[in-house]
Amino acid sequence: MLQNCTSSVLAQDFEKFELIIVDDGSVDPVNSADFISDPRIRVLRTSARGACAARNHGAESARASWVVFLDSDDSVEPTWLSRLYEETLPGVVLVSCGARRVEQGKSVGTSTPELSAFGEAAVLIRGGTFMLRSSLFWEVGGYDVSLLSNQQTDLEIRLMAEISSPEVVRVVSEPLVTISVHGGPRIRNDNEAIYLGTRALLEKHREVFRNRQIARSKYLGVALVAATRAGLPAVDVRRLAWEAFRAAPRSAKAAGRLIASYSPGASVLRRHLARTP
Repeated sequence: MLQNCTSSVLAQDFEKFELIIVDDGSVDPVNSADFISDPRIRVLRTSARGACAARNHGAESARASWVVFLDSDDSVEPTWLSRLYEETLPGVVLVSCGARRVEQGKSVGTSTPELSAFGEAAVLIRGGTFMLRSSLFWEVGGYDVSLLSNQQTDLEIRLMAEISSPEVVRVVSEPLVTISVHGGPRIRNDNEAIYLGTRALLEKHREVFRNRQIARSKYLGVALVAATRAGLPAVDVRRLAWEAFRAAPRSAKAAGRLIASYSPGASVLRRHLARTP
């Protein structure tokens, strides 16, 4: 997957970039010799400190004033960097683009930047979908290495709090990033990490979510689904279902999950709750 990712970056029609590959203690180490022929590539090594620490380390080593992050199992269109960079006008601090999701070679959906639940700008904060000024990244503190999941949402919340107006954010609507959906080692496949990380996100930004109850209900739903899939006790699942319902009592989804949490039989509970929030 790394080869496909790097090949797509090196195929850019925009040439003035550096590609920093951070090998975070992988079981199959990146061979620096494979990239020695291209001076734009640097390989850094860390000792399995996690994705957030790896991203921060890469950003610390970057020489450019703009940075963009890309997961090793994803790929990009040849116009990815040029389309993002041409929107970096004076005063702009962040540029966001769309993404498509692919599973086993088939498209399973497309996402485009939309109005953030945490601010007034339209963004899509996922791997590869946003380019931002390095100075802004560090002003908000970089990625939070303590979170087990929801690291992109956490970064989005802090970015939206720092961005002064929607005019400093630009949007490229077309999907320039292809996100690979698979059953391998990604955070989205670790239900315990999703549950713990979502609870930590809600606690960290308690005041933000206090004023955004619909968003709070959504993320409680994420925690609820992960808790169900991870096999947490029914009493914990019901507590989450009640929290989500109280936050958004008019939500049919929250009401349905609350009812399902009291349904007899674990199979019924899983069928109703283990759906994508």
